[in-house]
Amino acid sequence: MSKLQVAASPRCVNAVFCPGGQRPPDYAFTHYGSRIAATKKPPKKKHCEKYESAKKVRVKADMKQNIKLLAVSLILAVNLWPASVLGAGPTYLSPAAMVAAPDGLRLYIACATAHQLAIFDVPGGKVTRRVALPEAPTGLALSADGARLYVTCAGAASRVCVVDTKAGKIMDTLAAGHTATAPVLSQDGRTLFVCNRFNNNVSVIDLGTKKEIRRVAVRREPAAAALTADGKFLLVANHLHNGPADADYVAAVVSVIDVAAGKVVKELQLPNGSGALQDIRVSPDGKYAVVTHILARFHLPTTQLERAG
Repeated sequence: MSKLQVAASPRCVNAVFCPGGQRPPDYAFTHYGSRIAATKKPPKKKHCEKYESAKKVRVKADMKQNIKLLAVSLILAVNLWPASVLGAGPTYLSPAAMVAAPDGLRLYIACATAHQLAIFDVPGGKVTRRVALPEAPTGLALSADGARLYVTCAGAASRVCVVDTKAGKIMDTLAAGHTATAPVLSQDGRTLFVCNRFNNNVSVIDLGTKKEIRRVAVRREPAAAALTADGKFLLVANHLHNGPADADYVAAVVSVIDVAAGKVVKELQLPNGSGALQDIRVSPDGKYAVVTHILARFHLPTTQLERAG
């Protein structure tokens, strides 16, 4: 650099003076206002070779990384995807509902992914029988004598399978609505109530004629139901709120159906933010009903927003 003379003035930033009046081809010049910096260029051929070599190495590394990611994704897909889809038979049982026999010696378990009913022997501590079902079971209702089990099998046009518990076989099927769930028997055993989740209503089925008498409209996505102790009212837990999400009060409700009248006579409002109702049960003395749900907190007072700044 001592042999290279570089100078400039504020008026002429492009002035470059070199010995012999020739600009060295292997130098790069960078202007910084009134100053010019000169740096020696690396040999072009070698630079290109290094660049191309590094580029090839990077491409190969990226390809290897992508292949590894693809392999991991395939492994996860094979292991996590339902085995019934892959044609290897169901791996997961997915117990979705359970009811005990009147004598407490057997448990009937609805296995959603396996599309089956498992009969569990309590004293023996093992499953003694499995009953294949046409669709994924979502709910169970057992007759008072324990002879018949009503299993809701969910689908766009759901079916209720009537299982002979002694023989372990399906003896009949009843028609229901979209994604039927939460079957409930009347106290006299003559009527079956079924929640049709995506029809937003409840089917009332006469078990004598095996036909649907009526459908009672409720708020949104009935997911569970229970009879009061006197059998006069059916409490239906609506899974979601059916109004705007930005309203001052956002909560799902419990619909109260008058069994004799066949209509909703009242709605029980849950605390603000209540949603995703999953189940409802009535206490043995009939005084209380318990609902499982999420309680969200998504409203912030203005004072809290001001303090946040």
